[in-house]
Amino acid sequence: TPVETLRDGARAVALAERAKNLTGGGNPHALDTLAAAYAAAGRFPEAVTAAHQAAQRARALGDEPLASAIEQRLALYAAEKPFMAPRAELLASPVESAEKPRGEK
Repeated sequence: TPVETLRDGARAVALAERAKNLTGGGNPHALDTLAAAYAAAGRFPEAVTAAHQAAQRARALGDEPLASAIEQRLALYAAEKPFMAPRAELLASPVESAEKPRGEK
């Protein structure tokens, strides 16, 4: 999140490691999330490694768009910068959508 007071890198890493383990260690989305969590916690070498594994796995599964997106984030981690979701993505979160009354768009 771009809101610094809401960030907890250590907790993000713990949750992402758990997600990776629960998905068998080869899910590219879980690995990508782990990479972002490592970067948020300032653990950039581990973020680069996890992102590289995520991109390789996405390619092995034939998901080139995902692999390319992960590689863009990998470049951030290599430059020791965390990934922050663009504001528009945050505004269109599933939680916000779920709070709208039925019939509203």
